[in-house]
Amino acid sequence: MATGSFYAYFASKEEIFAAVVRAINADLRTAMKAALARANGGQRARERECFRVYFEMMSKRPWMDRIVRESEFVAPALFREYYEHLARGYARGVRVAQLAGEVDPRYDPEVIAYAYTGIGNFVGMRWADWTAGGQVPEDVLDDVLELLGRGLAPPAGPAPGAVEASPGSQPHPFGTKDFELSERMRLTLTVTHGSSIARLASGRRLCHSRVS
Repeated sequence: MATGSFYAYFASKEEIFAAVVRAINADLRTAMKAALARANGGQRARERECFRVYFEMMSKRPWMDRIVRESEFVAPALFREYYEHLARGYARGVRVAQLAGEVDPRYDPEVIAYAYTGIGNFVGMRWADWTAGGQVPEDVLDDVLELLGRGLAPPAGPAPGAVEASPGSQPHPFGTKDFELSERMRLTLTVTHGSSIARLASGRRLCHSRVS
C-alpha cells in the first residue's frame, strides 16, 4: 500500500497513531480473554495464563510497548485511555477472585490492577525486549506468581510473631517486635534527626520487652 493511501482513511498522522495504539489494546485484551478461558484453576492459574500471553506478545512484537510508551508524549489522553481500559478489566477479575476468597478482600481491586500492569510492563521490558532471544524465562514467570501468591493471598489469621497490644496502647512507629536498632543506625539517626529520634527508636526493644 502506498504511504499516501493511509490518508484516504485517516485525516492525520495523529489519527493513525491513535488507531495503532487502540489496536494494540484490543489485541491484548482479546488474547487475555482467550487465556482466561483456557485457565484451569484459581486466581494464580488465571494470572499465569494472562502474564504468559502478555510476555509472548511482547516477544513477538517488541515494538508494541515502545509505541504505547511513546503515546504518553504524543497523545497523553490516549496513553491514559490505554491503561484505564486494561486496568478496568483486571480490576473486575480481581473483584471476582476476592468474592471467591482467592485474593485478600482488604485490597482495592484497582490498586492490584495497576500493580499487574506495572509488573507486566517492566518484567516484559527487561526479558522480552532488552534480552537477546526475547523470551521471559519460565523461572521469572514463576517468581512473579510466587510474589503475587504471597502478597495477595487472603489472611489466614494473625501474622506470625504478632504481639497483641495491651488495651489503650498505641502501635510503635518502627514496626514489629523483631526490630532492633543497630549502633550504626542509631548514630545515623542521631546525626540526621537528633538524639530524641534515636532514643525513640532505641526504646523499641524496651517497649516490647514489657509486653512480651
